[in-house]
Amino acid sequence: MIAPLQKINIIAQKRHQNQILEALQSIGIAHIIKPKKIKINKIIEQKIQKIDFDLTNIKFISGFLKDNIKEKQSLKDRLSMAKKPQTFNQIKKKKEKLNIDKLTKTIAGIETNLQEGQVKLDEIQKHLKELAPWINLTELPQETKHTQTITGCAPLNKYAEFIRILDYKIKELSIETLHQDSKGAYLQITFLKKHESQIKEILASHDFEIQIPPVKSNAAAEISHLKKEKDRVRLALKKWKKYIGKFKKYIETLKMAEDYLSWQKEKLQAKLSLRKTKFFVSIKAWVKKKDLKSLKNALCEVSSNILIINLKITNRDNPPVIIENKNFIAPFESVTGIYGLPRYNEIDPTPYLAPFFIVFFALCLTDAGYGLVMAITSFAAIKILQIPPKNQKLFRLLGYGGLLTFVVGALFGGWFGIDVAALSPGPIKNFIEFFKIIDPMKDTLLFMMLCFGLGMAQVWFAQIVKVISGYKHKQTGAIASGIAWALFLAAAIVAIIGSGLKISALTNVRLYIILIPIGALMITESRNTKNLFLKPLVGIIAIVQGLISVMSDVLSYSRLMALGLATGIIAFIINTIAVIFRDLIPYAGWVIWFFILIGGHLFNLGINALGGFIHSGRLQFVEFFPKFMEGGGEKFEPLRRESKYFEISG
Repeated sequence: MIAPLQKINIIAQKRHQNQILEALQSIGIAHIIKPKKIKINKIIEQKIQKIDFDLTNIKFISGFLKDNIKEKQSLKDRLSMAKKPQTFNQIKKKKEKLNIDKLTKTIAGIETNLQEGQVKLDEIQKHLKELAPWINLTELPQETKHTQTITGCAPLNKYAEFIRILDYKIKELSIETLHQDSKGAYLQITFLKKHESQIKEILASHDFEIQIPPVKSNAAAEISHLKKEKDRVRLALKKWKKYIGKFKKYIETLKMAEDYLSWQKEKLQAKLSLRKTKFFVSIKAWVKKKDLKSLKNALCEVSSNILIINLKITNRDNPPVIIENKNFIAPFESVTGIYGLPRYNEIDPTPYLAPFFIVFFALCLTDAGYGLVMAITSFAAIKILQIPPKNQKLFRLLGYGGLLTFVVGALFGGWFGIDVAALSPGPIKNFIEFFKIIDPMKDTLLFMMLCFGLGMAQVWFAQIVKVISGYKHKQTGAIASGIAWALFLAAAIVAIIGSGLKISALTNVRLYIILIPIGALMITESRNTKNLFLKPLVGIIAIVQGLISVMSDVLSYSRLMALGLATGIIAFIINTIAVIFRDLIPYAGWVIWFFILIGGHLFNLGINALGGFIHSGRLQFVEFFPKFMEGGGEKFEPLRRESKYFEISG
């Protein structure tokens, strides 16, 4: 349900404004209403800018330490999402002891040294790579009066032919192979100048690339020097990284500082929303009605002269929304949250979507084995990982889905894709067949009609929800429309059943059963049309549009059958492939069989559970919700100390 709110105006002496905001943030139950126009306050804005600057520095330091210090965290801690308990005073003291500017300067200096060292290391590595082909070059090529020396690289596929032709055509030359790698053969060719043009012609015809060695004198000596320099730089980087480890103690303190500064920023932003006179300050806020007493008690501790006035909610107000449901229904808020929140004057769809969503999810899997695995895994994760109650919603939702999938799967005869017909007579086959009512592979039409029936039921139920919503919020139009459509759809269902089953009693009266709701619909759907002559036409058009919408909505539920069949077929294929490998490969085939079964079924469960969740949710968002709500509600966000990293107590 949507929690009822009270709009309040807190009026107090101006000198109490900081204490009031501190108290409101401490109890965390008041949603501050921002005025349409916020007056510029340079002092507060400067403080916010300073906090933003400090937060930027904290994020820089935290990111740097996270990248360079490996924190050991168990799988249990990562999955449980449990937060370490801390009090506000503990966080405040830790933050006050932290010199953010000094720490930022130190970390920035370390980062600069690391970057410079890495750049130097990369340059050395690049230079070594360039020198590697010339390691056997003892001295640079020199030109004499009668000789010339060329260095370069010949492609490996032309190297042998290239040497052969040079030796054959020119006798007075020296060829020295310096190095060979995947790029080619690096050569030093010395020849008489009189053969220069002939040699260059041969070089060009064999794709010989003339290169000037990147060597000052002796390549081997330079490589040796660079390797020593490389080791020195690496050692320096290693020392810097070891030094970074000393800053590990700041990681938790930085988290505390980030939380504390975020709270201070939120409090300053709330301060901008205050309405002030020369002596007094006014704070308008939304509070849950059940929290009013707690709010008054907290403000009384600040001053007994603080006035709290209850304001009337008007049509111009847009109250924020907070959804609260009982323990069993609460997990389904995860589904509603994906769509968005309803408006304050609408109904919370969570309790109404819950039974349909969970049944649709089960029909998308239709495998008892998968359901059992999902239920056990979900509830075991909550217990073993000690997941906090506020983080349990999705796990519990999957657990509920697993339990109903187990039931539906048993009724459909689905057990890890096992072909029941191929089983030998025995207790296992008897057990599966005892609970089996529908075979989705053989009774495909029945399965489809079941999905359409459930779709029709939800479309009809949406009109009932519209009536409930209209009654709660005194919307007579919604009540009339919902009742008329509910009666019409019920009459249509009765008429179809009577016609299909050839029940004479229903067949004789089905015309009257439909005509009465049609008349009611024409009246309700044309209620906003003032022209009496146009009312029948408007009513008929509305009915036709409504019928088209209902038929298209119901057809959408065929996706349940498609997903249900897909899960069973894929499971069967996985089993078949596993058996083929088991029978094909002696001994090792059993191992392959095992891994194919485990991996294949886990993949099938995961991908179809995801598909089932998405498509079951989609049916709520597209076919169910629009019948009775628009959505787009603003989330109730009280001024409070909400931590990203810790569980705040006190």
